[in-house]
Amino acid sequence: MTKVYIETYGCTLNQADSEIIVGILLKHGYEITLSIEDADVIIVNTCTVKLPTEDKMISRLEKLSQVFDPRRIIVAGCLPQAERFIVEDRFPEMSMMGPYAIHKVHEVVEKVLKGERVVYLPKDNRTVKACMPKVRRNPIVEIIPISAGCIGNCTYCIVKFARGKLFSYPPEKIFEHARKAVEEGVKELWLTSQDTGIYGWDRGYTLPQLIKKLTRIPGDFFMRIGMMTPNSAIKMLDDLLDAYRSRKVFKFIHLPLQSGNDRVLSLMNRRYTVEDFIKLIERIREKFPRMNIMTDIIVGFPTETFEEFMDTVKLMKELKLDSINVSRYWPRPGTEASKLKRHSWGETKRRSRIMTKIGIEISLERNLSWKGWVGNVIVDEFGKHGTWMGRNYAYKQFVIPSNEYLFGSVVKVRAVGALPTAIIAKKIKVVKPPIKKELVERAPIFSMQYVS
Repeated sequence: MTKVYIETYGCTLNQADSEIIVGILLKHGYEITLSIEDADVIIVNTCTVKLPTEDKMISRLEKLSQVFDPRRIIVAGCLPQAERFIVEDRFPEMSMMGPYAIHKVHEVVEKVLKGERVVYLPKDNRTVKACMPKVRRNPIVEIIPISAGCIGNCTYCIVKFARGKLFSYPPEKIFEHARKAVEEGVKELWLTSQDTGIYGWDRGYTLPQLIKKLTRIPGDFFMRIGMMTPNSAIKMLDDLLDAYRSRKVFKFIHLPLQSGNDRVLSLMNRRYTVEDFIKLIERIREKFPRMNIMTDIIVGFPTETFEEFMDTVKLMKELKLDSINVSRYWPRPGTEASKLKRHSWGETKRRSRIMTKIGIEISLERNLSWKGWVGNVIVDEFGKHGTWMGRNYAYKQFVIPSNEYLFGSVVKVRAVGALPTAIIAKKIKVVKPPIKKELVERAPIFSMQYVS
């Protein structure tokens, strides 16, 4: 039996793509191996969102080519789709497969095994990934892609070159995908796309309508709604907040601000103002005071002054969002921002350190505010050193010390402390039993590495 080794980098969409790749390969008789030494073919599902990420991708491919026949390596994902010529120049013997070619992965592997070099990079992203064969890496978490592409034109973003324009998957397909997953015992449904907020705009449909449709699925589960741009959230806010009232929806929202200065936001072509963002947060907290709000910040954007950067710092201190994902600006080929005069590497690093420190302090403060809370947590990860990881109704992460097997269980806990990344809890009792160990042990897992 032909053995395939897979590595995955990047976002939740990429993780979902790899689960589909595994499902299709298994369906066609291939074996997934965790040992690169045993592999007949290697698939590297790449990310190219940032320059350091791209450099790590290239470095990894170079190392693989030194110990493995490059003719048996398939470079998949966003790197070949967005920057084909980099891959062709550095790795001329490797095959390439884009994000919307994964439904043909078995055919690509077959040709590679025959000695062919395959370049399959279709620009048409209208491949419906809902209901495709897949194998979930986490037995209780189902990642559901709901659309492809976006309608934005952010001046720093290269992902649009890889993922294309908006194509929303049919709501009936998504419903069927989710229903089947819940019937199979999944406890968390993760709706994901480049911008979940614009789902259905090309169909005369909306994200709130989709959420409400999915909450009608029988069963005990939670939905996590993926990242949405602030401007898309603003346009449907009343309906969105109404959809979030369901107990089946995690009270979690990811709204990337990127900058707390209007001039910089305009340069980024982000299509909202700082005041818009503030009002958005206020409205959300008015309805859901405990809403877990995550944001992204880009520091050192070209021409951003230190005073403008401090506007962002000040705003973060005022809003006190639950978590801040800080990224240094990196120029990406073909983007408008790459033409602007950039800051020195040292300056962007300095700003990153300042913002990261603020983010850690705020996250710790927010997590400490949960101390004394008593409630239920879904245990969805294995922790370290005799601990388990779980999520409560607000998708807050909890660390639960226990020698008892708890994976997949619902546990009633009391929050007794906090870290910037998680809340420390004491187990009170198991409310719903864990899933059977053998279901986890025999799950067809695969290598998945994450690069932010």
